[in-house]
Amino acid sequence: MHARHNDRSLAPRCSHVPRSFTVYATLIAASAALAVGVLPLAHTWKIGSPARFWVLALCVLVAEFLPIPVPRRRGLDKVTISTAFAFAMLLAFGVGPAIAVYVISSIVADAVAGTAPIKIVFNAGQYALALVAAAAVLGAAPLPVSLSGGHLPLILAAGVALLLTNHVLAGTGAGLLARLPIPRYLREDLAFQTWLVQLGVRYLTSGSDVGYILSAGRADVRQQRAIPLKPA
Repeated sequence: MHARHNDRSLAPRCSHVPRSFTVYATLIAASAALAVGVLPLAHTWKIGSPARFWVLALCVLVAEFLPIPVPRRRGLDKVTISTAFAFAMLLAFGVGPAIAVYVISSIVADAVAGTAPIKIVFNAGQYALALVAAAAVLGAAPLPVSLSGGHLPLILAAGVALLLTNHVLAGTGAGLLARLPIPRYLREDLAFQTWLVQLGVRYLTSGSDVGYILSAGRADVRQQRAIPLKPA
């Protein structure tokens, strides 16, 4: 599961995007394009099971359209499980297929929702960078990466990388949009994200296949918190 930031979650909706966010989103998108274009690991494609690939790809797309609203003290988070399936794709097929499916699904869902173009670019960019960070941790682990063979610590580390990358990237963007101090915004949101991680880990350690997918995916923290009506 993950929290995502875009127009679908803003209440009230902002009519003006701060210039600082536009600059930041452009840098994120450029960095993502550079990472995907230059890093060899982003070109890794190994589709051993086409049927499984398309099932997971469809799950990513559908999950992007089905956010779960979670009321919080200062607003509303919308949690989706699309990252869970994208992370599963990363483990099964490599970072190239995972990025392609996740970014395309994000763009389609945001476009249908009427999200501002700069936010569409930002969401896609942060997805790509988070997956690249997780893939960098996995390194040269043979695909598919499974819980057996001593890979569990590596999978957990990759999940943490995904969590931290998205928490910082998305939280910074949300803070700029909300015109709130970024350190405070990140700090206040960390407790909620940590709770979701703990929930996923419980499933993971229980041995549930579904829990494994959910806990792996939750490592991504895309902010979708509503802009507070009254900043503290």
